[in-house]
Amino acid sequence: MLGAIELDHRPPIALREPGDDLNDPDRLAAICTRCHARKTARDLKLIAKAKRLADAYQNHQTKLAEKVPGRGATSRAQDRRLAEWIARFTAKR
Repeated sequence: MLGAIELDHRPPIALREPGDDLNDPDRLAAICTRCHARKTARDLKLIAKAKRLADAYQNHQTKLAEKVPGRGATSRAQDRRLAEWIARFTAKR
């Protein structure tokens, strides 16, 4: 009955840090083939969305930690305009 068992990554690989060991035995779970097959594209979309939100939150926390006391943090639009300006400026040189 060993063929009816598959190894599942917990948490999913998409939510792990880039340097993590993908086959760490402590992060693998044995699940039945039927449960593993029921994972859908929607599950993968939710995982990707959670990863994007976690990254955005971490970027926001980093920005807040680096901001000058007494000044407000910049918005995403301000960050984007600054990045565009820097790209144009460095491209001219």
